[in-house]
Amino acid sequence: MSDVEKKRQRNRIMKRICALALGSAIGTGGAAAATLKPFGLRCEYAINPLGVDRPRPIFSRKLESEIRGERQTAYRVLVASARPLLDRSAGDL
Repeated sequence: MSDVEKKRQRNRIMKRICALALGSAIGTGGAAAATLKPFGLRCEYAINPLGVDRPRPIFSRKLESEIRGERQTAYRVLVASARPLLDRSAGDL
């Protein structure tokens, strides 16, 4: 496999990682986590990146809540190659 093909494959994998990680649920523990809703999901400062060439991409998001003063106290990022793994709270990447 050539260097160009390796870079393309890595970009496809990183794009999938960003999409799955950002599209998954932000919180899974406790009733308070259910009221926080993520929006403005980004990977490497882009909303839907075509490719990511960093081994440790930067993820960001904003949170909204109907409860005044509510804030996030912890987070967990699951990364998987397929959505069914995320649904089972299992990551493979």
